Parts: sequence; structure tokens; C-alpha cells
Amino acid sequence: MQKKLRALPKDRQPKIPTGPDLKSRYTWRVGPRPSKTQFKELNSEPVIPEGFPEWKKIMDSWGSKMISTVEVCHCYIN
Repeated sequence: MQKKLRALPKDRQPKIPTGPDLKSRYTWRVGPRPSKTQFKELNSEPVIPEGFPEWKKIMDSWGSKMISTVEVCHCYIN
């Protein structure tokens, strides 16, 4: 895909991201962190944006709802 993008005229080429995705630091973990992992950087403490005091409560609520949905769907599939 990147080869195709680079073949476009310069003024039509999208910006190809480099480096880490900055919004990923707001990714919210659902469930407990693993006690043993090879990927410690993926298990860092969550970031709560300034000015959103309800962030943790809302994110935990959404996470629980997503897990519950998957569990219900899994029961119907099996």
C-alpha cells in the first residue's frame, strides 16, 4: 500500500505516519493487568486526560459493557 501511495503525485500523497500513535496513550485497559508479560510498555499506568474527572468511571463502564456483550454473543454461538 505504501508503494502505491508513494506513486501518487506529491501534492496528492497522504502523510504516512511514523513513530508511535499518540492517541494510543489514552487506550483504556479492560480487566486486570497480567502479572507476567514480555510487553511491559503495553501495561503502563493508564492516562486520565486533564479536565475529565469522570474518565475512569466512564471507561470502566464501557469496558464492562463490551466484555458482557462478547460473553453473551459467545454463549449464543457455542
